[in-house]
Amino acid sequence: MGGDSKAQFVLALNYHFGGPLASRDMKQAVHWYELAAKGGEVGAQVALALAYGKGEGIPTDLVRAYAWATIAAEKEAVALKAKNELSRSMTVSDIQRGTRLAEELTQSTRAQSTSKKLPENLQVEYERFLKDCGLSADSLQRPSRWADKIFKEVKRTDHAESPNATFQHHFPDLERGVKQFMSTGPGYLPFIDHISGTLEKEIPLLGLKMPLEVLVREFPTASFNAQVHPVQRGALILINTGLFAFLHKAIKLMQPLMETVRVDGKGHYDGSVVDAHFVESLGGSEISFNQAVDLFSELIFAYLAGDFNFARRLPSSGGPRGVLGGMLLTSCETFAIAHEYGHVIAGHVSSRATKFARTPAGSVAFVYKSRDQELQADRLAGQLLLKSQISPQNTDGASLMTAIAAPVVFLGLDGFVSGVEKELVRKGLIPAFDETHPSASDRIASLKKMFADLPKLRQFAQLADSCEWWLAEVSRGVQNQLESDVEKWFHRRIHNVFHLYGVA
Repeated sequence: MGGDSKAQFVLALNYHFGGPLASRDMKQAVHWYELAAKGGEVGAQVALALAYGKGEGIPTDLVRAYAWATIAAEKEAVALKAKNELSRSMTVSDIQRGTRLAEELTQSTRAQSTSKKLPENLQVEYERFLKDCGLSADSLQRPSRWADKIFKEVKRTDHAESPNATFQHHFPDLERGVKQFMSTGPGYLPFIDHISGTLEKEIPLLGLKMPLEVLVREFPTASFNAQVHPVQRGALILINTGLFAFLHKAIKLMQPLMETVRVDGKGHYDGSVVDAHFVESLGGSEISFNQAVDLFSELIFAYLAGDFNFARRLPSSGGPRGVLGGMLLTSCETFAIAHEYGHVIAGHVSSRATKFARTPAGSVAFVYKSRDQELQADRLAGQLLLKSQISPQNTDGASLMTAIAAPVVFLGLDGFVSGVEKELVRKGLIPAFDETHPSASDRIASLKKMFADLPKLRQFAQLADSCEWWLAEVSRGVQNQLESDVEKWFHRRIHNVFHLYGVA
């Protein structure tokens, strides 16, 4: 995590409350709160004061609670209130000990803050990069009300034959945890910080090293892509907003498939491949195969138009389908970010190996990678994904299935989008683009071979196989629409946009 106190705080929140990104573990939460607090993160200092003061999942320690409350009280009113309340339950001697400990911790915090200059320099480089592209971090803000709508939808559909297969079972304080998690940064930054922090924790455990400092941030354009941009004394890993937006919508469209994988809350399933049916309940409405094709066409049109508001929003799901879909989404996002870390770990990042690429924000210099380097980064990403998603607290079959399926889904979607783009280029409807990556099928084959070499994982490939088949079928459906009448395809999408906005 490279001393990034914000990322450490985000990770601590996930362990504290549980949520779609981590299982609840208060000891781990306190560990990461301590690191973040010593790095100067006021929110973590307040959290420690409250946790030690209440003995929440850990032994009560009023002296330590008072110390952290004292440090945070200068900047946060709730900490001052906590400090005053704690003092009423403490002896004079304990208050004096707490004051001395606060002084010691303050000195430690100041010492650690000097080591944060490099990540802060990279943040400055990121902000300068956005400005040079004519972009602004302000564009990453999201309306807060989206969370309330999701909670209502999940609660309404959070049912299962076994209560162990519900969100309520896995994340009993989901609403509070997610709201606090999302308050840690704008846009998709909380997800990025959590994933990058987890990956950087796992990299040394695999015997790997980071040859340079990196900062992972959101690049506010609609592309389904991620890339590395070298800067002075490090590199920026830039995750396009479009990648997150596309994945969030695409996984919802794939959720009917989750019914074909019968998993209970402990990750047990019968091991058989169940035929996927396209007439499935999705958030209270029925969706047929033809509707799935239309919705994916609409999503790709929105992607090409650079505005995901053009694609209809599907409701969120609870129950086994929602739990598994959420896990698959997180694993897909992790694979995308881990792939760029793979390039850094393998030494592919150099200012001498850059190539200007056309983006919605203009021509930008990104690291150029060869076909073999892309495949190498995929394999490293696969290893990191398995390591990050399968922890001592999270070893069930569902975790294994989604970790194996995620690269297949992510690369399958990438191939899906590329196929449509190539068809539109062939028909002269959009400009040609440079294709530097190996084909999605080659990349999937390479990763499947790596997973096949791990015998214990073979029995968990059911979801990956089903997703690969499903995406191929829907992709063919969209391609057939394009080949039959591409002008009608565009006209129908535009008509849907007008309907969506209430334009006659």
